[in-house]
Amino acid sequence: MPKLTYLAAQPFAGGTYRMELGPDQIMEIETGMSRSFDHMVTMQRYFGVKPMPIFELFSHIMSGRVEQGEGSIGNPFRSGASMALISNVVRLALIGGGECSPADARQLVADNAPPHCPLQELWNIAAAVMYATLVGIDESGNG
Repeated sequence: MPKLTYLAAQPFAGGTYRMELGPDQIMEIETGMSRSFDHMVTMQRYFGVKPMPIFELFSHIMSGRVEQGEGSIGNPFRSGASMALISNVVRLALIGGGECSPADARQLVADNAPPHCPLQELWNIAAAVMYATLVGIDESGNG
């Protein structure tokens, strides 16, 4: 069975969103350059994250996570992920899913990150998005 590389219906911020890291979003992660604005801007300047290879980001996001049941849970005492990396993955996934403008995605993440919500909730979404992008999931949501 072919694997999906996106989350078709991810609950977030009181709604349900399609989340995907497409080629433009992966380029932004790896180069730090965004095409989401009228002109090219750097991620580090606006979002506080440095560019890195996609598999390095995957390593940071997934460190401290263990498989349990149909997904993974995070142990924050073992993680290498920062709030900036986690928030950026969720922001880019909202944009890549095609249901949010860059400005709306940025605001949704800001409104649903600390101090408004526990960072663990964003971390779970970022991990699911990264896993779908790089490993793939079957249609039932399992890897």
